Amino acid sequence: LIKTLVNDNSGLFFVGDVADNEIQEYMITLQSLVCAKIFGMEYIILKLKDKIHIAKSVINKLNEDFIDVSENVSSGSLGINDEGKIYMIEEDAQIKKDNIEFVRELLELANELVVDEVIIKENDIIISFLDEDEQDSLYWAKENNYTLIADDLCLRKIHKYYTNKIF
Repeated sequence: LIKTLVNDNSGLFFVGDVADNEIQEYMITLQSLVCAKIFGMEYIILKLKDKIHIAKSVINKLNEDFIDVSENVSSGSLGINDEGKIYMIEEDAQIKKDNIEFVRELLELANELVVDEVIIKENDIIISFLDEDEQDSLYWAKENNYTLIADDLCLRKIHKYYTNKIF
């Protein structure tokens, strides 16, 4: 049933084309790492950690996020009430602590993988609106013929176009 739902290209849960060929090595994106962590699937990532590559720029972004959540004095959610006035709901100390711990655990998981320093040749810049970590992941997967692990359907479609390869 689940396979039918995710493979029906006219359905709500379509995940994109997936190849059936044997996979040797993988390149994981930041979004997929986050999803694996949220859904408690780190054990799958760790089981294959010697075959899963991650761009150094992903590690750098996680380091920046860690510093940001650690140093952020006050954060919360903004909204507009029924009278059209802006209001803010501040995060409490436990939410901040949980956010710091989440990013720390992501960093720990990412550093268990094969970390690759990616240098994109100037004429190979994929799409300028992508973040550096997204570009690096797409580029390195293509350059090394790795299978891209991408939770983001938009990235998957860009990768398919860029490599002319179903993954």
